[in-house]
Amino acid sequence: MDFSKKIFVSRDVTDHEVYLVKEILHSIDFESYLSESFLYIDMRKDGGLEIISVDNEQVFLASKELRVSNKMAIEYLRYQTKIEQSINSVLYWAGINNMKKFVPVKEDDGNNKEYADMNVYAHSMPEALRYLDELYRGDFVYIEDVDEEIW
Repeated sequence: MDFSKKIFVSRDVTDHEVYLVKEILHSIDFESYLSESFLYIDMRKDGGLEIISVDNEQVFLASKELRVSNKMAIEYLRYQTKIEQSINSVLYWAGINNMKKFVPVKEDDGNNKEYADMNVYAHSMPEALRYLDELYRGDFVYIEDVDEEIW
């Protein structure tokens, strides 16, 4: 198996970074992952990195449906929720497709509410909760449909 076609890096790397990535990959049994998955190495600006394993079937399906390379399919799968939220935001502000805006409420003492510093755009409350689960790392009491009522 040609492993070089199953490992992708998020950006161009320096010679030093290549050395570091090789050392990390040699320290784990990455060959067992590559038979069933692709590896995506997200090189961060702060010098850190994250290694993500994505199942072959997911990559091949996304690649085929989107008509993109395997690397682009992995990047889409990684950022799918953020991409969907960007599209839903545009739909909401354009008044298309009955999109609603939801805001997590972090605290509500009856007099004052503290809102999270983010919005979620979805068709329904369950869909908004799914997006929040994927995007929001803080605690919240409930979510508020900005256009309607409090849940």
